Amino acid sequence: MRLPANRLRAALLLAPVGFVLLFALAELFFRFVLPAPSAPGLAFVDGVLRHSPGQHGEYRNGPVRAPFSINAKGWNSAHADYPAARGKGLRIAVVGGALAEALEVPPSSSLAEQLERTLEHLHGGAEVFRYGMEGAPLSQLLLVARGLVGLDKHRH
Repeated sequence: MRLPANRLRAALLLAPVGFVLLFALAELFFRFVLPAPSAPGLAFVDGVLRHSPGQHGEYRNGPVRAPFSINAKGWNSAHADYPAARGKGLRIAVVGGALAEALEVPPSSSLAEQLERTLEHLHGGAEVFRYGMEGAPLSQLLLVARGLVGLDKHRH
């Protein structure tokens, strides 16, 4: 059974229009109804896995949505950078996994920032820097603690 030429031509013209409509509806559905998880990109910097520096956006994973701000050193933080020069006060490094990374809360609401606010009454205040990566193995955390934070340098 053969289709008449004009019906075949109409079917061939309608097929691309149908695909375009299907893809447009799928885009709307997956963008607004069922969005994909979103997290900051990763990079190896100085031999350590961390986030690519300078990213800002919204972390999404299921019902969780929170802004993130990756600083110049590649860590999710309310601090724009972690300066090498020490201030007058106490300096604390929070090294760990997802709790230290704190992607599921705004940067100003993380454990490290709350600790910094709590300790600000001390003479000179306190700087609390966090070095967190969800799922990081102990070897990664030791590398961060020894190399980046410099904990070996301060042993007595």
